[in-house]
Amino acid sequence: MNIQFISYEFAESICEDIYNNINLYSDYSFLYIDRDIPLGIIIASPLKHNILSKKACEIKYLSVNPDFSGRGIASSMVGHLKKKCSGYFDYLYLTVYENNSGAIEFYKKMGFSPFMLNGKLKTVVRDPGTRIEHTDICMTCDLTV
Repeated sequence: MNIQFISYEFAESICEDIYNNINLYSDYSFLYIDRDIPLGIIIASPLKHNILSKKACEIKYLSVNPDFSGRGIASSMVGHLKKKCSGYFDYLYLTVYENNSGAIEFYKKMGFSPFMLNGKLKTVVRDPGTRIEHTDICMTCDLTV
């Protein structure tokens, strides 16, 4: 089985945030399991700050077991999250590494679009000052349509 690893710093920050705010994550994070095999995971929680005065839920992490990629698992998980969040949130929000064209295209197919603020693409610098510093673009999916 191939497992995708994340950086220690990222894993530590997510674990600490989940530990401190388990009630925020428990309703919007889940595993995709088939025959006792974990095939995917999505970790999401309500954003602490609204986007353009609208409530949003943030996808913090999404991963599919590479042995099962291309089988609609990620689409299924995002679709399930969209259903769970619609009616309560106005948007789903996420950031994605700016050079990850495959993930960006996937999210576009799932109804996400780059988040523009005052005519500019909103970006976030991740892991500033470290060897893994990079830029993520922000994307949103309107759940009110």
